[in-house]
Amino acid sequence: MALLEVKHVNMVFGGLRALKDVSFAIEPGEIVGLIGPNGAGKTTMFNVLTQVAKPTEGDVLLEGKTLVGKKTYEITHIGIARTFQNIRLFKYLSALDNVKIAMNDQVKYGILSSIFRAPSYWKGEEYFQNRAMEILTDCGLAEFAEARATSLPYGKQRKLEIARALATNPKILLLDEPAAGMNPTETHELLETIKVIREKYHVTILLIEHDMSFVTGVCERLMVLDYGSIIASGTPEEVIHNPDVIAAYLGGE
Repeated sequence: MALLEVKHVNMVFGGLRALKDVSFAIEPGEIVGLIGPNGAGKTTMFNVLTQVAKPTEGDVLLEGKTLVGKKTYEITHIGIARTFQNIRLFKYLSALDNVKIAMNDQVKYGILSSIFRAPSYWKGEEYFQNRAMEILTDCGLAEFAEARATSLPYGKQRKLEIARALATNPKILLLDEPAAGMNPTETHELLETIKVIREKYHVTILLIEHDMSFVTGVCERLMVLDYGSIIASGTPEEVIHNPDVIAAYLGGE
């Protein structure tokens, strides 16, 4: 069974058909890139996967169970986490607290334990502290743990968003243009971080990205959207030499 399945998804906004009969499957452990020109429907696809937008037609399944109609917080609990094109951190909290907040649904102690600082409270807090620091370390952010999120360099803020998403224990991680705005050094660091995350946390990754060197360096498979339809799918080598893909990006031969 595929981890994630998208079956004949259509998304219509008024008279605009943003997604047209989109179907694909992602296997556990894959790193897959979703690419295409601006306005092709990539972020709309992410919004459907996380049920920010309910598809007009079709179905989305995680481990064989439909996601359609679920609340966005339920999608997180089920095992899908995402980042956004525009950074959405808790700007005035520390990097450490940004990651710990993502673990709120993993809290086991109750309100009374918290108020009276019972042993269960301290045990829980120690676990969350250690877990958050482990994630920050794996994302190359340990030295910035106590730094306010808004004070971090742009590339570090991008990685902090990924760390926060990872703290929800996702089965699949959706990254929306994670390398956008990064310089070459930051992009290389991010590429290596994504590989570490996949290997250590056994998380499946689907990402949107325009930086083709980044995409071909980290993804094992690519899917190409154009005007809401998938026009190509395969290895990076196959896709970047596909005449339909070249035409979609460049407007012709």
